[in-house]
Amino acid sequence: MSDLSRLAPVTGSWRRSRLLRAPLALFSTTVMIAGLGTGAAAQSGAVPAQLRAQYDSAFFAWDRGDYVTSLEHAERLLEAPGGQALLQQVALLTGELYEVEEIAPDGEYLRWSADGRYLSYETGTGGQARTHVVEVTAQGIRAIGDFHGWDARFSPDGTSLAYFRLPESAELTEALAQAAQAQAAGDRAAERAAMQRIAELEAARAEIVLRGVTDGAERVLAAAGLERYDLGFGGDGSVILVGREPGQGDRTDLYLLAADGAAQRLSDGPGSKGSSLFAVGQDRIVYSIGNDQIAIQNIRTGEARTVAGEDPAVSRDGSTLAYITVVEEIDPDLQRGEAFVGADGRASGDLTAVMVLSLDGASQPREVRRTTLPIADPAVSPNGTRVAYNIMPRDDWEIFAVNADGTDEQRVTREIQHDLYPAFLSETLILSMMGEARHRRSYLHDIGRDRAAEIAAQPLPGDDQRGRVQVFHNNTIRTVAPQYEWSPSPDGSRIAVVADRDGNTLSAERGVYLVDLSRQVGRDAVLERVRTQLAGERQLRAWGREMFAPIEAEVRAATAEVDAGRVYDHAHALYQFDSKHITQPGNALAVEYLANSLRAMGYEPELQWFEPRPGIQSANVVVTVTGTQRPELINMVSSHLDSVERGPGADDNTSGSTALLEVARVLANRPQPETIRMAFLTGEEAGLLGGREFVRRAQADGEQIVSALNNDMIGWTRSHRLDNTIRYSNDVIRDITHNAAILFSDLITYDARYVRSTDAQAFWDAYGDIIGGIGSYPILGNPHYHRSHDQLEVINQRLVAEVARTTAATLMLLAQGVDIED
Repeated sequence: MSDLSRLAPVTGSWRRSRLLRAPLALFSTTVMIAGLGTGAAAQSGAVPAQLRAQYDSAFFAWDRGDYVTSLEHAERLLEAPGGQALLQQVALLTGELYEVEEIAPDGEYLRWSADGRYLSYETGTGGQARTHVVEVTAQGIRAIGDFHGWDARFSPDGTSLAYFRLPESAELTEALAQAAQAQAAGDRAAERAAMQRIAELEAARAEIVLRGVTDGAERVLAAAGLERYDLGFGGDGSVILVGREPGQGDRTDLYLLAADGAAQRLSDGPGSKGSSLFAVGQDRIVYSIGNDQIAIQNIRTGEARTVAGEDPAVSRDGSTLAYITVVEEIDPDLQRGEAFVGADGRASGDLTAVMVLSLDGASQPREVRRTTLPIADPAVSPNGTRVAYNIMPRDDWEIFAVNADGTDEQRVTREIQHDLYPAFLSETLILSMMGEARHRRSYLHDIGRDRAAEIAAQPLPGDDQRGRVQVFHNNTIRTVAPQYEWSPSPDGSRIAVVADRDGNTLSAERGVYLVDLSRQVGRDAVLERVRTQLAGERQLRAWGREMFAPIEAEVRAATAEVDAGRVYDHAHALYQFDSKHITQPGNALAVEYLANSLRAMGYEPELQWFEPRPGIQSANVVVTVTGTQRPELINMVSSHLDSVERGPGADDNTSGSTALLEVARVLANRPQPETIRMAFLTGEEAGLLGGREFVRRAQADGEQIVSALNNDMIGWTRSHRLDNTIRYSNDVIRDITHNAAILFSDLITYDARYVRSTDAQAFWDAYGDIIGGIGSYPILGNPHYHRSHDQLEVINQRLVAEVARTTAATLMLLAQGVDIED
């Protein structure tokens, strides 16, 4: 699977360069969070054994994917006298614990006013962005207004906003038209060029507007001769521009924008300044200079102090700065951030420390944590008493916290997936994100509780009741709700979230939601949720049994032949070739191995040789089971055979290739009414090159591809569960695949409308709504993804075999001629 960045904002306060990563405002924090003080362990002593047993039955039935049994137990539990005692557990098992309200069906770039009364978000891009402002009170959410502009920032007193606005011009109209035409034509290079032109116009010509929040009164602030990149406020309400004088190269500076007159430059010297910017009190700011310096400056006197470091974070009361600094460069040849399995030193190549500096003006920085492991993303508690940060002790990022004096370090997370971007909601409550950029989930951690003691005293099943609580979901059994941005209110009682709550990542729209941490869902709402899920799951399974009934015996015989031992044997052989990137010798060896393995099954594979890059030859490997009745109709399944350059790609995507080999073996002598074609595609990691070449040839030959499955990264799991995600565009293919898993395998399936960054994108672009397939993302966050330690031993070969069973069953039903447009 193609790479996406690890980085994502907690506050959603970045646009092009993650500038101004924290609100420029000071506020006190009083958090009233429902439920965290009375978690499962605290409650469970009063729970009768009969109710505990009922919950155990519900939980473990859910755990093995027997959702009907689980929900039946959950319904009886909630209806039973005393069942209210386990309401939190049932709510978290089936969806959301806290009340959630939709703010808007589309939006991004969330920002709160300092008093938590107002929230802003944006819609649109490319010179057409609009900012929307809503008022959030105990009585509900009320729209205040919207206007043409972007990057809006609330003043410290919350009465005004500063934002950018690009006036209409012939150049803008032309660039917007070019971007729209390129997007419609699928010309990514032309689209990027048009968007770059729009960005240049924004930097050169954007007006800086100061607007009243409630009255809408506006005035334009002067910034003549400056390129404009970001905005913020000083503690006294003065507007600060991150900008650049023409011809300054990569240098940016901070400018104070007065009500009248020219902009006053605040910063000095070379370097890019202001990628992080914080207000401290009435007259000081903290900002980054490049990647290795942080400045604390008085905006009135100009007096400044710098410290060596990066990743600055400031407490909400303005008292404390935390940052990361390199104490000693141990080995510059070791790649920063590449941890090794079992490593306890030299993993990052640097000796690095978390530093804390009191912003009283006289203190010296103090070191609170030193390590050679990768470390990042410090956060400071509201009153400056605690610091949290990410460390990679082994393969994945974990969150640790320590007192500001360096004492009492504690490990907050122990999840095999990445735990990222800690943010304090109070002195003891931390918000964090888990997973990979395509789908992250948000959790709360109460570091004031002794989690280990609670588990030992009164164990209840389920990680979410052991020190972390899920913040957001979508109250469905199977559909994944990818989350992208999280912005806590200043008092920590609410969190605004940008998410695809319906699981639809194909739509350009992402909803904006408000999670109220002070209000838990009630029994009646959870009971209604359970009953709705139960009815939906019964209906899905009944439909599947009916669809598969005419061919059930044949499908069962085929899927019974899938052998995890054979899957492993192929994986072990392909592992010998190391990297299978198109630039590496292992790519040609993998093509040869796949072709010879398929010949041994009785196929005559087609090798689609082409030149993915100048001077490089590679090939797709394709085999066909010709249909007996309608051979012209082709049902596709594909997996990419290559890996990234740095590693063997045991999960990404040897797992998909070995599953497809096993599908090819069991279907070799089982022709169906329509044709089944299996393609091992090359060059996916170099830009979906093999998939696009395959589609180009198919379209040139006039082939009728009526369905297209693509399996990518299917072999890693975080636990004993054999689970993966159906990634689809077509509802019928989705439901067929769910039932193929239920009826003919032990696979547990989720789903998400998803095609991006995989070869499915090539088929989607060419053939539209015919996409299905399986992959770990966006529900699992494999910490070995695109790393050198994506090794054979991290793969569950039985999981790969279960995906092969599910894929074979899905193909056999699709090849009967199912109407997927139903």
